[in-house]
Amino acid sequence: MSDSLLTLLEMIGEVLEESPPSQELEAVKNEIIKITKASSPNLKLDPKSSKTINLVNTGTRKERITLIQNIVNNFDQSLLTNFTLKDYFGTKSDGSADYRIQIFSNLTNKLVFNFVFKKTPGSSFNATKFEISLVNAINKNQPNYKPQPGSVAAYQPLADDVIQNMTGPAEVLNQKFMKLGSAGIELTDFYKDIGASKREPKTDIISQDGKIRISVKKSTAQFISSEGPETEAVVMSVLRSKNSTAATKLSELIRTYFAYTHKIASSKGKSKNEREAINRKRQFFVKRFKYFLGGTFKRMLVREAMVGDNKFVSEQAKPNYVLVWSEDGTGKIFEIEKFITAYLPKIKFGVRGRGGTRGLSLRGET
Repeated sequence: MSDSLLTLLEMIGEVLEESPPSQELEAVKNEIIKITKASSPNLKLDPKSSKTINLVNTGTRKERITLIQNIVNNFDQSLLTNFTLKDYFGTKSDGSADYRIQIFSNLTNKLVFNFVFKKTPGSSFNATKFEISLVNAINKNQPNYKPQPGSVAAYQPLADDVIQNMTGPAEVLNQKFMKLGSAGIELTDFYKDIGASKREPKTDIISQDGKIRISVKKSTAQFISSEGPETEAVVMSVLRSKNSTAATKLSELIRTYFAYTHKIASSKGKSKNEREAINRKRQFFVKRFKYFLGGTFKRMLVREAMVGDNKFVSEQAKPNYVLVWSEDGTGKIFEIEKFITAYLPKIKFGVRGRGGTRGLSLRGET
């Protein structure tokens, strides 16, 4: 047999071996779409690449979790000879949900296809309204219960699950709560003199007697996103008692470099060397926030960002507890210092452009 004929036969053999898995993959994909369509009549397919399709209009977060789990757990195994389905529940850097069914090859153990389950476009998650849903979930056991207006009905099942499955000192919730807004919240002269103006309290929900003040946090979310004046005020307020000279110097640098006029808020249209210089300047601040004063500054910075000890005259604006919730419907209550101790190693700082003419901002997330 000639070498050319042998080569041709080998190629045919490879094609024949690849064909059934390829047909099987298409059958698996079609079945997932079919099952999803049955649960989500308004389903839209949004192909992003040859290996990824977004399944849009697949419901609330809880509905998507349930749908994905049901598909993976109850999928007809007779259709899966060469492939395995796995669920994936993650969170993107902006805090939005990243829910998928992933198809893996049994032969190579490699990911070959992604179905990404998306919410209805334009229905972005509203943290403030979810906090009202949490208030309603807490207050349900109170006499003469009336739901606080302003929530979203679709959020209530998740909020109910978070409170029902919550761990930690749950006795702190044994009274009536309400959503705290910015009305009546006063800033200290120190913050106002630097130019900070945001009066939004760090407390999200508060007990009727004002003794239990809770900051609500998603398990992976930002805890600070502040522009120049606010960042300068946070830094100055926690450093002035430790090292007034360093506080003044660092605040001056923030005032200069965080301003849009310094032109490092955006690298768009810049040369490679300019982009590298911008990144070096941003990383200078990241390292200061993380390692200054042997790392103790990081804890001080986190506490001020989360509590606002030096920012608010109004005591109700300063939380003494944190409620951490997750997409799976679980929650945990921490005293504020215990939360900071538990999450400090996970906290990451970043210095990023805000777009437009807003300059740089300090970002902190867990």
